Amino acid sequence: MPINADEVLERYASGERNFHGVDLSGVDLSGKSLQGIQLRKANLSGVDLSETDLSRADLSQTDLNHAKMQGIYLNGAILCEANLIEADLSAAVLDGAMLEGAILDRAILTQASLSHADLSRSSLADADLSGANLSEAILDGAVLDGAILNDANLNQADLVVAELHQASLNEATLKEANLSGAELDEADLSGAELVVANLTHASLSEADLHDANLSGANLEKANLDKTVLNAEEND
Repeated sequence: MPINADEVLERYASGERNFHGVDLSGVDLSGKSLQGIQLRKANLSGVDLSETDLSRADLSQTDLNHAKMQGIYLNGAILCEANLIEADLSAAVLDGAMLEGAILDRAILTQASLSHADLSRSSLADADLSGANLSEAILDGAVLDGAILNDANLNQADLVVAELHQASLNEATLKEANLSGAELDEADLSGAELVVANLTHASLSEADLHDANLSGANLEKANLDKTVLNAEEND
């Protein structure tokens, strides 16, 4: 049974935190502070959570498709296996958040902060992560096919066996990133910083590495078939 924003806020103010499985679809909770709230398996499709503070909240297996989440605070939140398809998370703060197995296809994450976030086995196909901070994020086994990561910070990120077919990483920084076994076929890595990056066994078939900096990068056993490689390799 659906509940409204006022009821949630009243119950939260009285000390209640468990809202497991509630239906809040389309509700406006923008700008509210709901730290530590438990919304596991809740229906929040189309909800407005712009600039809401959901730090340390449990949103695992929650439906957040098409949710408005611009500038939301999700530091340390749990969003494992959550549905965030086409959600707007521009300028969102998700540092240290857990998003294993989450679905973020076509989501907007421009300028979002995901430092140290765990996105292992998540799906970010065709998502827009332009200018996002993913430093030291865990993205092993993640699907990023067609994703836009232009100017993104992926320094020391874990992208082992991640799928990045036709992804755009123009001017992205991937210093000391682990891309071992990653699939980067037809990806745009032009101007990218790949200093000391691990690209062993990675597939870069037909990828564009024009003007990329590969100083100290490890390309052992990488697939460079038809790769554009007029990259900077000087120490």
